[in-house]
Amino acid sequence: MKKMILLSISFTLFLGMFAVPLNNNAFASEMKENMTQPDKIEYITSENGKIIPVIYISDPVKAHKYMEQHGLKKEERFQVNNFAFASGYSYVGYGGTFNYDYKVDYTENRTKKNFVWKRTVTRKSTGKTTVSVGADFAKFFKASVNKEWGKEMSYEDKFEVDIPPNKQGEIWTWNVAESYTFKSGNEQFSAIRPTDNFGNSILITNFRDPVNG
Repeated sequence: MKKMILLSISFTLFLGMFAVPLNNNAFASEMKENMTQPDKIEYITSENGKIIPVIYISDPVKAHKYMEQHGLKKEERFQVNNFAFASGYSYVGYGGTFNYDYKVDYTENRTKKNFVWKRTVTRKSTGKTTVSVGADFAKFFKASVNKEWGKEMSYEDKFEVDIPPNKQGEIWTWNVAESYTFKSGNEQFSAIRPTDNFGNSILITNFRDPVNG
């Protein structure tokens, strides 16, 4: 009898900038010599037609390090201060895009045969500010950058991943969000606006906790 353990985890963190270009194939880009090297990289095509890198790293410690080196870690500069409230705003500038609000779905294949994992990933991403703002912020944001604030972005795609025996498959998704800086009084704060651009990568590794390594 086959024994399959299927788990799905969704959690949100602000992500740092990738060391490679921000696109769906970021993980497959050329890496520096001091970076953790994957065992191999293959590619699959999602139901929506995206080419997705499938990264094989057997060692869970190296897998965790690899993900951190490519930006999937908590970004301290975007931590939310729930006790700070901004009123009266001025626009400072645009900080570019970064990978934000990620989700990982994973499954364990504890059999002696390959397993084809069919997984539909559905998710949403909303904007955040690093301080509390009033209802008037959306209007000020629109006037400052000519873009809407507060719009929720939705995403759905389906993947078929071949999981080798006694291995774990992880589907990572994130939003390529925009970062803006504003000022209230003498204090600056960040506003993170999600876009309709979502990135993906798939990791094949030994059994591990993908949240805590």
